[in-house]
Amino acid sequence: MGTTEAGIIRAIAKELMTIDNSQIFDLKDIANIQFECGKCHGRYVARLSDWRKVPVVCSNCNEPLVKAESLEHEALQRLKDALTKLLESKNPDLIIRFELTTVKS
Repeated sequence: MGTTEAGIIRAIAKELMTIDNSQIFDLKDIANIQFECGKCHGRYVARLSDWRKVPVVCSNCNEPLVKAESLEHEALQRLKDALTKLLESKNPDLIIRFELTTVKS
């Protein structure tokens, strides 16, 4: 077998050995939400039940995270409101799950 064939076989074997790891969790499994500053990588972590406002400034380096009243700020506020309402819902007919997928080779 030549080097070309061996390389092709190794490539095929690598593809066959790829593992798909998926994790599924309920909305109620979310404990915290985390915001990370893109500049200093400082993190703001809030319990979902205690999350009151969207952080607009990094508490570590004081750089802006999102502009107040911007579309991002509004979307994050709506996300907070939606998650709060869904977590408070008593509807037994609706189960919300998220799936995280990572591919490892």
